[in-house]
Amino acid sequence: MSKWFKRIFLVVFLLTLSFGLAACQTTPEQGDKVLITIELYDDALLVSKQFKVNENVTAEAALDEHLEATYEVYSWGKMLLTLTYQTFKLEPGTQEFIAFYVNGESSMVGVSDYYVKDNDVLAFKLESWS
Repeated sequence: MSKWFKRIFLVVFLLTLSFGLAACQTTPEQGDKVLITIELYDDALLVSKQFKVNENVTAEAALDEHLEATYEVYSWGKMLLTLTYQTFKLEPGTQEFIAFYVNGESSMVGVSDYYVKDNDVLAFKLESWS
């Protein structure tokens, strides 16, 4: 085989591999109903409530289905401004924000990018910037 044919073949192979891997990172399919717990914290636990949601929906979709959430949209994503369930409301004061935890660990992604699983505990806590 010619030297150019090998190079073209290699480029096509790498492009195919790249697109194939990118396709593997698609949104998970929504499955059966699963049980999740949503908790709201100020200085202490305000409310802990279980909800049935479709498996593999985003945490944002679960919030929008069962609570009232307002967001600020930035170029890097969304930030929760307020979160309300019945009479319980998280509203950050000066130098505070609503932090997102999944199963006791600070989430590495926002609510728009986290897909819920059965028995997840999604906690939202007022925390200080400082």
